[in-house]
Amino acid sequence: NFFMGPTLYNSDPSNGNTVSRLGDTCREEEPCYFLHSDMLHEAPACIGIAHDTEVATTYGNVYWAFDATGNRQTGQLVRFDFQQPHGPGSMDHSVAAIRRYVEVDLERGPPGVHAGIVVHP
Repeated sequence: NFFMGPTLYNSDPSNGNTVSRLGDTCREEEPCYFLHSDMLHEAPACIGIAHDTEVATTYGNVYWAFDATGNRQTGQLVRFDFQQPHGPGSMDHSVAAIRRYVEVDLERGPPGVHAGIVVHP
């Protein structure tokens, strides 16, 4: 599936950001599902991701990813800034800044192995 990438969720339990399988208010006796706050589709073969704790952006939702899309042997460093999450219920995924650092060659390990990634301040 080439229509995948990082997805942002609000896991604060006071947020009420969960629904039942039918999309109704989640009750205690049934499984609950998170509604996503935003998603970006530019990294379908992401094998590693890290949150950037920078404080320069408005919402602080910047992530760095190791995306192995392409020949699936080497990868690229990708910076995702969700900028302004659309919130639950909206399908507008257009407010974001994504930069693919094609000059940075990343080498992946064996198939099925996560490529750990860390942001050093």
